[in-house]
Amino acid sequence: MALLTFVCFRLQAGLAIASLLYLTVVVLLSVSDAFGASLFVSIIAVLCLDYFFTQPLFSLQMDDPLNIVAVIVFLGTALLISRVMSQRKRAEAALQKLLGELESKVQERTAELARANDELRGEMRERQRAEEALQKAQAELAHVQGRQSGERSDPADPCTREKDRAADGSAGYQRCHPRGYFPGAA
Repeated sequence: MALLTFVCFRLQAGLAIASLLYLTVVVLLSVSDAFGASLFVSIIAVLCLDYFFTQPLFSLQMDDPLNIVAVIVFLGTALLISRVMSQRKRAEAALQKLLGELESKVQERTAELARANDELRGEMRERQRAEEALQKAQAELAHVQGRQSGERSDPADPCTREKDRAADGSAGYQRCHPRGYFPGAA
């Protein structure tokens, strides 16, 4: 700030040029997230503008009302920029925090879904094994029942029933046809 003041004073820059250069410094400080520093520099810049660039020089007194307006506008602009940039930085920090939390929740939920998916696949494999075991057991049961009853392997089959009756001698049917029964047919 001192170097900028020295250069502007030596080059006999006016109030407008010095104000813009000081405002640039304030904006750069605000961008770097230094609200306190930019506020402090804004006040120092107002004092430097008044002391070195308004009449009477080397005094904090201002005679020209336009200079008073210019310095007040400079201070207001510098403070507004500092405040807006500070709020922006806080909003960015809050957004980053929320983004981190969201990312954490997404990872957590993804892990939960992966676990649930693995559990479901395990249950599916277990059910498939159980179904296969049931089918195997049913096939073995049918085979064992068929061996125990001789030819009587399917009691629901009409032909088997007629053959069973014929073997017992309880029916006069001697032959079973797939489409019907023919009594006494040889």
